[in-house]
Amino acid sequence: MKKILYLFILFPLFAIAQNDQDWNYVPIIADNNMSFVFANGILSDFAGYEIKAYAVKYEYVGPADHLLGIPPIDSTIVPVSPNWMIIEDEANGFPIMGTDNLCGCNNATNGDLIRFFISTEAGYVTVEIAPEVIYYPNNFVMITQGESVGFWLNGDPVVFGCTDYAYLEFDATANLD
Repeated sequence: MKKILYLFILFPLFAIAQNDQDWNYVPIIADNNMSFVFANGILSDFAGYEIKAYAVKYEYVGPADHLLGIPPIDSTIVPVSPNWMIIEDEANGFPIMGTDNLCGCNNATNGDLIRFFISTEAGYVTVEIAPEVIYYPNNFVMITQGESVGFWLNGDPVVFGCTDYAYLEFDATANLD
């Protein structure tokens, strides 16, 4: 039973996928936004690519399940920022769109887990941040060099290098050129 409980707790965190349709979606601008900044150098390897924030929305059986520690039965992920071009050797900041009483939208709400993805030619890179980023309206969050930030592509850590086997510089361990 304990193994099943861990499966239900971990599954929603990893069962998240992106597609081109929601990548191109621009969320509605509301007045409960959160400002988010990656400090200088954290995203430098991805200069020229676009990054986007998504909110993870958990679905529970009962209204108090999350307070009682009962795991969610499902989760969905919704885009909550515009696409943002990553600039080399600069701080990269952008708004995370929140939901207010007037927008009638499905933007981030208080307590949502925020996930980040970078669109590359090899697919969507997942940006893992520890501690996790939680949405709070009208808040400012800055990720500095002290935080743990990891980059994953198709479940593997991102390894930069030549991915074309026709070249002498070919790196068999590389998954992003």
